Amino acid sequence: MPAKVAVLGGGAAGVVAADTLARRGARVDLFERNTTLGGLHRSVEADGDVFDIGAFFFVYNHALIETFPVTRPLLVEVNHSAVSITPSHSLDGYPCTPRGYLRDHGVGHSLAAFGDLLWSRLRYRHADTVPEYSMRALGRAVYRNAGLKSYLERFYGASDRDIDLDVVRPRLSVLNQYARLGRILRLGIFGKRPPLQPHFARPRAGFPAFYDTMAESLTAIGVNVRRGVTLTSIRRAANRFDLAWDSEGGAYDHVLSTIPPPLALRLLGEDPGADVPQISLLSLFYRSRLRIPGNVIYNFTRDARWKRFTVFSRLYGRSVPDEDYFTVEVTGIGAMTPHVDELAADFEQHASSLDLFDTPLRKVGHAVTERAYPAALRGQRAVIEAQRARVAAHGLHLVGRQGNNAYLSSHDVALAAGELAARIPLA
Repeated sequence: MPAKVAVLGGGAAGVVAADTLARRGARVDLFERNTTLGGLHRSVEADGDVFDIGAFFFVYNHALIETFPVTRPLLVEVNHSAVSITPSHSLDGYPCTPRGYLRDHGVGHSLAAFGDLLWSRLRYRHADTVPEYSMRALGRAVYRNAGLKSYLERFYGASDRDIDLDVVRPRLSVLNQYARLGRILRLGIFGKRPPLQPHFARPRAGFPAFYDTMAESLTAIGVNVRRGVTLTSIRRAANRFDLAWDSEGGAYDHVLSTIPPPLALRLLGEDPGADVPQISLLSLFYRSRLRIPGNVIYNFTRDARWKRFTVFSRLYGRSVPDEDYFTVEVTGIGAMTPHVDELAADFEQHASSLDLFDTPLRKVGHAVTERAYPAALRGQRAVIEAQRARVAAHGLHLVGRQGNNAYLSSHDVALAAGELAARIPLA
């Protein structure tokens, strides 16, 4: 009899794991508490347009697309153009360029910053904190003066010295690509930026169309896709797991979990213990006519709470003539819902001071995603590892951003899920 496997969570990790297991011959039930799959890949319709809760792009060989090639024709090819607003309130390439830094800080300071970069490469070669790692890539002066320090502290809601490097290292590694000495010299001397890298964006109709196609593909190979299901308990019984949900239940040989370890522990009948801080995400949906370039704009200033906004009209075209529509992201530790109006006003005042728009801003909606990311604070790692170990001791396989309490890209999450699902013994 083929092994029966329960996959908990229908985000990028869950769907890839379910596909891999089913193709290996397992009988798979995929559980998702929402009525749509996708996890943080979430779209919201507001005022006649489709907004995402964040900025999501897919490289050509993204593990989701490779696993579900049927989705490729649905995706929209775009040139990903990221722009940062500097602490001097000027525009620069993301995260910063030598020419932009020279313009904002002058020749003398810029030459000193380049010398500081060379010194920092030696001084912080054994970096073990977030500021040291960042200063090794960019130099102390650029890290502080170009706004990256402010951006990191805005995103994680904490001082950069309180952020756990081991948790955020995979995301910070992009700095090493931007900070190669040869690249810096080419940009500084010739001012030539590399051509925009083509990416895919989700379908025009939103993420549900993307993940519905995956659900159809999973169903076709025998996966039982259970959406809108709330699990109530997981019990280990000898060599099997008994799961209960709503008014039903079933027995499984393996459970692969992409849900947060504290939630898994509660389902297993245990007290998870100390709560680990989480970052919540507020997505504000606006209309206006943007007067600066780029389809993703980052806030590297030292002001305001918003971290970036994504201009969907530059990806999919304007639905209203001379009007852009976009999502502004604000992150913070703890609940966001009580602060929506305050944070919207904060963005609007800041945008007005920067003169970013030609027409008045019009807010058309918002979405709150509580506990979207791990807070990545130093000192929490032992608690997180202890919770993961307790879940694993029950025999559950942990994978995914939430399952591992790690801030990873969707490509890395999906890739790791497929690799794990390929290793689970099904005999």
